[in-house]
Amino acid sequence: MRRRQLGQAFTNIIKNAAEAIEQKAESSADFQVSDGEIALAIRNENQLVVIELTDNGIGLPIERDRIVEPYMTTRASGTGLGLAIVKKIIEEHFGEMKFSDAPDGGTRVTIRLSPSQLARLSHGTAEIPDRDGPASEDSEQ
Repeated sequence: MRRRQLGQAFTNIIKNAAEAIEQKAESSADFQVSDGEIALAIRNENQLVVIELTDNGIGLPIERDRIVEPYMTTRASGTGLGLAIVKKIIEEHFGEMKFSDAPDGGTRVTIRLSPSQLARLSHGTAEIPDRDGPASEDSEQ
């Protein structure tokens, strides 16, 4: 189940990047959806796996500090749950996620995960972090 959750998190991030490209194309006569780019880089850094997803879409909203809050959305049809779910999944996997401006416009999402913590989760020997209270024993959900 844990692998599926991480898959959902990455799917949500890629979906957001694609939607950001569509938004930029809708708001700019000089940019077409076919000009959109999504790049993924994965590297090891200080015993962590660092995953960076960069897009050249519309970029971060003014209220960038709130984008992972539940029900916060910049889209007319969005629920505002996608990034809140991603944040929760990454935290449950002892990771961290940060958003920044991409060098050439757009957004960069950086996720850091610990392979040793992920291995402990898959063997059921780690506790799931609970931001609202004490840690609880790991269980396959």
